[in-house]
Amino acid sequence: MGTPFPHLSILADDLTGAADCAVAFARTAHVEVRLGAPDGSAPRRAGVVAYDLDTRDAPAASALSALERALAAVGDRGVRVLKIDSTLRGHIEDGVAAMARAGGAGPVIVNPAFPALGRTFEGGCARLGGVLVEETAFGRSQHLAPGASDLSARLAARGLRVAPLSLATVRGGGLSEAIRAADCDILLPDAVDERDLDAIARAALDVDASARLVGSGGIARGLAPLVAGAPEHGDDADFAGPILWVIGSATGISRTQAARIECGERVVASPSGAIAPPDAARLAATLAAGGDAIVTLSPATGGDGLDPALLDAMVAGLPAMLPTGASLVLTGGATARRILTAYGVAAVRLIGEIEPGVPFGEADGPAGPLRIVLKAGGFGTDDTFVRIGAALHARPSKETHTMTRPTIAITMGDPAGIGPEVIAKSLARPELFEICQPVIVGDADRIAYAARAAGIAPPDFTIVEAGADLRDPPGPIPLVEACAVGEALAWGAVSPVAGQAAYDCIAMAVDLAVKGAVDAIATAPISKEALHAAGHKFPGHTELIGSMTGASEVSMMLTTPKLRVIHVTTHIGLIDAIAKIEPGLVLRTIERGRKALLKMLGREPRIGVCAINPHAGEHGLFGHGEEAEKIEPAIAEANAAGWDVTGPLAADTLFFRAARGDFDLVVAMYHDQGHGPVKVMGLDEGVNVSVGLPIIRTSVDHGTAFDIAGKGIADDRSLIAALREASVLTGLARDA
Repeated sequence: MGTPFPHLSILADDLTGAADCAVAFARTAHVEVRLGAPDGSAPRRAGVVAYDLDTRDAPAASALSALERALAAVGDRGVRVLKIDSTLRGHIEDGVAAMARAGGAGPVIVNPAFPALGRTFEGGCARLGGVLVEETAFGRSQHLAPGASDLSARLAARGLRVAPLSLATVRGGGLSEAIRAADCDILLPDAVDERDLDAIARAALDVDASARLVGSGGIARGLAPLVAGAPEHGDDADFAGPILWVIGSATGISRTQAARIECGERVVASPSGAIAPPDAARLAATLAAGGDAIVTLSPATGGDGLDPALLDAMVAGLPAMLPTGASLVLTGGATARRILTAYGVAAVRLIGEIEPGVPFGEADGPAGPLRIVLKAGGFGTDDTFVRIGAALHARPSKETHTMTRPTIAITMGDPAGIGPEVIAKSLARPELFEICQPVIVGDADRIAYAARAAGIAPPDFTIVEAGADLRDPPGPIPLVEACAVGEALAWGAVSPVAGQAAYDCIAMAVDLAVKGAVDAIATAPISKEALHAAGHKFPGHTELIGSMTGASEVSMMLTTPKLRVIHVTTHIGLIDAIAKIEPGLVLRTIERGRKALLKMLGREPRIGVCAINPHAGEHGLFGHGEEAEKIEPAIAEANAAGWDVTGPLAADTLFFRAARGDFDLVVAMYHDQGHGPVKVMGLDEGVNVSVGLPIIRTSVDHGTAFDIAGKGIADDRSLIAALREASVLTGLARDA
């Protein structure tokens, strides 16, 4: 890790962009987002300040002038970051040129990558999902011109001296020397995952303590572990009041998200932005009574290029309606800025993220503290607002003024696989500690060994007994030692020793969950062969934990950002699976999935059921009538109960429609029918949820990866996703 720096300034062109970038530091530093430019005075305390220059829609010349004044005011106090769009929209050439003129010990380092959102940077070009941005559906929707993703060419055309830095150099161990040796104005290092951005951030600060960097939230996450300062814990404020949602974006996704919110009053502004007096009266009454309310734009308003007068009309009068202890959820940077200005708010102290891309914090309002949640207009999935609402209502905390983090036990998995490595990497991420209070169940020495193999510092564990108070542990990373295999065990090999260690970790974590010592468990992958070699004859994790908890029937539900799949059968052969499928089992699986999604979505889920045979049997042409015998009676009974269930449908068609958004849940008949599409669409962020257990359990959606174990190249994103899903499920359970 590089030398910690005392202060960092972020310059952004809108409020949500400033917050998205700054929130990466909330775990390790005091973080403020200020509505306005820096004034040249020294910061009151060490930490991170993000300035919203409010130039997103300004003419290019005005935006450049504002940025140059801001850079002059900041000077060379600490690290300077210019936040840009990860898809290279906006006046980027002007901004980079201004950073070059600001002066420093080395070149300006530019990398817009944000790998967590599928956005990478190679050869001087920005890519989305591996495709040049302008060639994607997103790029076409934004009318990006050919070559828009080629930042190297764009900057060179402005007369800047530009040099690339290959991925091999970024990962080769001599990055600091390469930066020092670069004879250029602008250096463009490649980055395709978070480790690359971590390396770039460390090297940049190694070269220059007042480094100049240009990037998105990705580079901010690389810098975050290096910041020095005390994080913000908030005042002793109680936020048990209602939520006021102000949706100042007219994008399609914002409308879909808003439609799914359960609230006491829903007001639609007129096409001019004004709220009719009767609507305003009902809105104020609902909030005063403690009910949630939402204000949205008129459907007649289109796009995101909104008239400022329209937004001003919409937010006028809202400040007087909000009671003490309420929360504001603001969508659209322009709307957020206007309503905060109307409240007299000059700065927001960031606390953390409800989920990636959704920062929250607090601000001083006219009647006391306000809790603020910010979201960019076009960001998120259909259910993002549902999850925000669940988080705000489920976990208000007077002691810390953050979301009360659930305590989640994380099992090590098979110690010969990648489980120890992904745990070590995830513990190096500040965002993990916003999601939960982790309790590691495993072997400290083995995880430290995996960390060193990956080139990162071993986690700073505090060894605790299983009977200790895990909700208030003596250190930030408590570890319950359930096994001891150390460094002697070979990587990537099946062994009964590894199988027994994995079993012992699971047994310990399940015991903690059953006793209520932890809120949930998240499991790293195990080897079923090693488990069997140790004498534990279970097909897999799900069945083992079901046996340990006495659950009569458990279903595996896989989730990705775009797809959820629950399985009727799992770890049995195909012939056996078809024989096992019968209407009662299909109906019970549908029922378990429906029950889980009712909690997650807050509404009746749309469920699609797969057929067994190609083309759903084609009216008896394929198979032996399995659809009519085994599946259709269950669907008929589900529909008779009033559930929204469709099928049986051909699997290829159903998965396409589900990914398009037609269904919330797919019911797969057998293991590979469900696993294949999920792993194609989201292996890195896939999560396995056990449905039907008396405890909350999630897991990574990948195996032990013996072929890469011990090599330091495993991806920890699925574990982070599993922890996030467990956290959401814990909040929903508390709220039930």
